[in-house]
Amino acid sequence: MLAERGALLLVHMEGMLKPLWPDIARSRVGGLDSFTPAPDCDTTVAEAVSLWPEKRLWLNFPSSVHLESPTRICATADEILAAAGHTGRLQIRIPENVPPDVWRTSFPIIAEAIEAFGTP
Repeated sequence: MLAERGALLLVHMEGMLKPLWPDIARSRVGGLDSFTPAPDCDTTVAEAVSLWPEKRLWLNFPSSVHLESPTRICATADEILAAAGHTGRLQIRIPENVPPDVWRTSFPIIAEAIEAFGTP
């Protein structure tokens, strides 16, 4: 009913989404909140953008990547941004599961990658 009235509906969807791909595509949901891409879950950003071209992605930066090297953290951020492109439909969030001893390294790297990518 809300979608019929023009509301943007975001639904919390993280985890293994492959079995739900067709249902998500058919749904009137406007976006996925807490979408967690590979390597932590089974759907890449490229797949999500291709499968659901009109939906917004409020993305959890993959928690496991915070434990990687600075080079790998930057590469993952770059891959996510490149896959989403300058659509204005991607929001990278870091809401959970960041090991306490690594965020001082990973957060600035992710922020720098976003800054270098630029605005839509």
